[in-house]
Amino acid sequence: MTKRQSGRLDMYALIILFFAKFDTTLKTFAPIMEQALALKAKELEIRILFDKQGYKAKGKTLTKEALRISTVELVLALAQLACGWAIATKNKTLQTIFDVEETDFSVKQDEFVIMVDNILEALTDNLTELLPYDITAINITAAKNMELDYIVAKEQPKQLSTAKKTITTNIVKEFKEADAMLLICDKLMPGRYKKTHAEMVTEYLYNRKIYVPGVRHTNLKVHTYLDEAHTVVAPFMHFEIVGINRSETTDLHGDGEIMQFKAGNYVLRLKGTGVVDQDVNFSIKNGKIVELEIVMVPNIITGNIKTFTGLPANEYNVNIVNTMIGVMTDAYGNYELLQVPEGHGFIEVSNSGGDTMRLPYFYVQGQPLIIDFDFKNA
Repeated sequence: MTKRQSGRLDMYALIILFFAKFDTTLKTFAPIMEQALALKAKELEIRILFDKQGYKAKGKTLTKEALRISTVELVLALAQLACGWAIATKNKTLQTIFDVEETDFSVKQDEFVIMVDNILEALTDNLTELLPYDITAINITAAKNMELDYIVAKEQPKQLSTAKKTITTNIVKEFKEADAMLLICDKLMPGRYKKTHAEMVTEYLYNRKIYVPGVRHTNLKVHTYLDEAHTVVAPFMHFEIVGINRSETTDLHGDGEIMQFKAGNYVLRLKGTGVVDQDVNFSIKNGKIVELEIVMVPNIITGNIKTFTGLPANEYNVNIVNTMIGVMTDAYGNYELLQVPEGHGFIEVSNSGGDTMRLPYFYVQGQPLIIDFDFKNA
């Protein structure tokens, strides 16, 4: 197993965990779940092929004794689950077959093979009933393949070498098929969920990055804010590298990144709701990391509010109607609304006593607007 293959397998595992984490949301979208289930099966097939090839993570060939131990581990786990099912269904015949301990496998090779075959055959015959017990055809096949590897290692060492070459070819093929599934997911995820579940899409894309030890890629990290002091983050800002069709969205903390693109001079284009679009120039060299801290210029409406008696309206609520944008006035009756959407809208002012006042506005991006309220003249 090469470092890159190991990195890709780790990435597949992260994506599978991601699909499990967001199962409730994703299961309503059949196309993505189809790819998720297929990837899970494909990832297991690849790991089984590596096991059949006789390699563990450190790259050392498994001995026939190690293959026997691995066979026992796989078969015993399945047998214990199946035994629980047999007891629950009061099937004494199958309970006798599945009720085994690790020491029961300490027999001669022929007896060992017969025992394993009996267990695997019984599992296969009752697979439908055993599915709720987390026993699948893939699990059974993995155990059977491990047993066959043990037999081959014992009786046909020359054939084992030939088989490994065939398996290596199959591994390359399986990786290509898994990558093809993820390419589909790369389109489906943002297409379906970018507007409604931006954080989920960001996490998916983060997990999609392939990590290969010892290899450094170009990496652009972006941090977006709404003020010069960097105390107010600007979440969910869309940014793209102009000319190479690479884009991302900053997360809830205003952070985002784009990895693995050619070195050179670029323009980073940023857009977001209620902020001024802007372009930022940057340069990056091969294997280097560039971090950009960007202050997005928010669309701002400010103003002052006076009460019925002409005094400053302290702690009045100020909201843009039909949005989540809102603030409270300070002791002097001043307010400041950030990230105001372009176009027409209404600002509503209210207090705890039930007094309200509403005024219309028209906002042109990047042009600060002042709107004052006076309840006395309302």
